[in-house]
Amino acid sequence: MHFFEENNFIPFEGRVEAREKVTGSGKYAAEYSVENVCYAAYAVSSIASGTVKFIAIKEAERAQGVIKVITHKNKRTLPGWKSKKKIAKSRAGLTVLHSDLIYFKGQPLAVVVAESWEDAVYAASLIKV
Repeated sequence: MHFFEENNFIPFEGRVEAREKVTGSGKYAAEYSVENVCYAAYAVSSIASGTVKFIAIKEAERAQGVIKVITHKNKRTLPGWKSKKKIAKSRAGLTVLHSDLIYFKGQPLAVVVAESWEDAVYAASLIKV
């Protein structure tokens, strides 16, 4: 049987690159070269429930390759999340980095954006909560 001959090929909806990938001629996401990529890593909660009383990010901000450190204190507020009433109405679930409340161990408390994955992870490890 010759499934991939031109006269036997039946196009299907959705995955327009499917034929190329199955036959080995298509590219996967990791095979494309992308310029000026940045990387992110979380600093996470070590406790299961509580409130952030203090978060020190200065050392992380000074680390090599760091572009930005984002926390609940310096992030942009989405228009739909400006009040507790709007958050409840949006049914957004957990609004990460929106408040100082901790709901679970491992909850993201800060995001470090850096020029490399290693720089982001290292800088995230410098954040003290």
